[in-house]
Amino acid sequence: MKRMIFTIIQGIGMAVVLSFLSMWIGEQFFSTYLPRLSESRQGISISSATFSIVLAPIIEEYLIRVKLLPFLIRRTNLPAAVLFSSFIFSALHGQVFLLPYFLNSLVYSWVSLKTKNAYGSMIVHSAYNFIALIPGL
Repeated sequence: MKRMIFTIIQGIGMAVVLSFLSMWIGEQFFSTYLPRLSESRQGISISSATFSIVLAPIIEEYLIRVKLLPFLIRRTNLPAAVLFSSFIFSALHGQVFLLPYFLNSLVYSWVSLKTKNAYGSMIVHSAYNFIALIPGL
């Protein structure tokens, strides 16, 4: 149990750091194509926040980490399965700049594989979404 909690805390930290890093990279190299933070955030409703913090992580982690990742591992190898499922995860978010989603998905996969269940990745994903939504609340 302590190991799972430690892995979840590590995952949250990695997701936040990698997201900030990837957004900085995006700002430096792709700022022409990315909306400015102040233009993209205009507040968020309680229902949108609930969906982003509770429902989306459960649905996305179930589909990607419980269904897709094991399917791909059986048909390829672990690194290919993690990379491909992370690409699918990032593409499903429908954003121009995929790097933050891709890197976070790598973290979610790591947490899921290390804890041997999707609950850890659901918690990390949910915590990350909460942290990401704080400026819009």
